[in-house]
Amino acid sequence: MKHIIILLILCCALFAKEYIDVVYLKNGSIIKGVIIEQIPSQTIKIKTAGGSVFVYQMDEVVKIVKEEKLTPKSNFSNSNPFKGQKLTSINPLGLVIGGISSLNFEKHISKNQVSSKKIDLWTVVSTDYYGYETTETGIGGGMGTRYYIPSSKPFSGLFAGASFDCVFVEVYDEWYDDNYNSFALASSTTLGLSLPLGTLRLEPMLNLAYVFISNDYGTSSGILLIPELRIGLISF
Repeated sequence: MKHIIILLILCCALFAKEYIDVVYLKNGSIIKGVIIEQIPSQTIKIKTAGGSVFVYQMDEVVKIVKEEKLTPKSNFSNSNPFKGQKLTSINPLGLVIGGISSLNFEKHISKNQVSSKKIDLWTVVSTDYYGYETTETGIGGGMGTRYYIPSSKPFSGLFAGASFDCVFVEVYDEWYDDNYNSFALASSTTLGLSLPLGTLRLEPMLNLAYVFISNDYGTSSGILLIPELRIGLISF
């Protein structure tokens, strides 16, 4: 009889399900791990599978639940607590001061790395010495990546990145009363800061870009310093 009881205990232990704690925050973050300390109505401390420990005020927490712990398929399957979170943002600065505006779509591909795609809009109006205007309007797209300094919130903190863009531009020169087409390629490195405001993100950044331009009159290239100010919203 004792052997049967021992066997039953071993079987229960073998097939028992493991659970992890899941903390949902008001800023949109979802943190998975093991709660190692909780002070009622004050703070909560959670340790993730990667060994990181985060502390949150209880007024930052929406809810805490338990989920069944899945057997990882690889050593990296649980390394991204921000998996599935996306940021859609707009940079309207070019419409205000001239240059590039953009609609941006980003997602976390690891805890600290983000991939991005974007739609570019180029708008510039310049006036020469005699008062004649040159109007440039164009559309294009780009893609890139950025790396954040480790943070407990998605799309937050200091970051550095790189991107590649191409833009097709139509130019009207009032002096010559002439329209012509232009094509621009830009390779950029970026430094910026993403400021979390709940699920909103405010992102001032500076791009150092090498630009190659080809049009009906020849080619040119140069280095530009391009500011951006993105305003974004996190979704799942």
